[in-house]
Amino acid sequence: MKEKFKTKKDMVYFYLQRDILEGILEPGTRLLISSIAKQYKTSDIPVREALQSLVQEGLIVTSPHSGYIVSQVSEKDVREIFEIRTVLEGIAARSAVNNLSNADIEVLEKMVEDSRKFLPPLDFIGYWKFNRKFHLTMYKLSNNERLYRMIEDLYNCSKRYPQFFTKKEELDNSICEHESMLDVLRTRDEAKVEKIVKDHTEDTLTHVLKRLKDISITNN
Repeated sequence: MKEKFKTKKDMVYFYLQRDILEGILEPGTRLLISSIAKQYKTSDIPVREALQSLVQEGLIVTSPHSGYIVSQVSEKDVREIFEIRTVLEGIAARSAVNNLSNADIEVLEKMVEDSRKFLPPLDFIGYWKFNRKFHLTMYKLSNNERLYRMIEDLYNCSKRYPQFFTKKEELDNSICEHESMLDVLRTRDEAKVEKIVKDHTEDTLTHVLKRLKDISITNN
């Protein structure tokens, strides 16, 4: 579906934000106004306006000598996002229990079973996308659209983070944790469901911080 924009600034902003969040424009990438204007067939003015909006969001920083640069992912950013995610995902999972049908359980069971296809080729990126889909499918059952959108937005912000699945053992562990979630969901125990989802999210935070540290050591 082709996106529709009210202004050229909105168009440039949308595509730059998307490319930053999805890692197409990596941290440290220098953004040249003239090049961006040429790419999107517009003048410099809407590009400058879009870049300023992204600066306010913290996705871009400015430098006296280098101009606009895609910001680095910091430990502070990661911790802040996951602190919010842990709480909201716990609430969403707890709320989903009240709306959970046997058919919903079967859907989630099928997803976990299908996730094993990522193991033989060690498709880490494919599994990361599946992991997101599995969780959002569960949170959708909360029937709280505002809560769901907030979590989805936080997941989008998390796209910038280093891949936390880098070993087969991590995929195995994630699948086991999803199976444990299903076991608890079947009991319809709200408190247990909330706790296991929070623990899972905190475990993900640990992996992301470790990857961030590993990358920092490698680059230094």
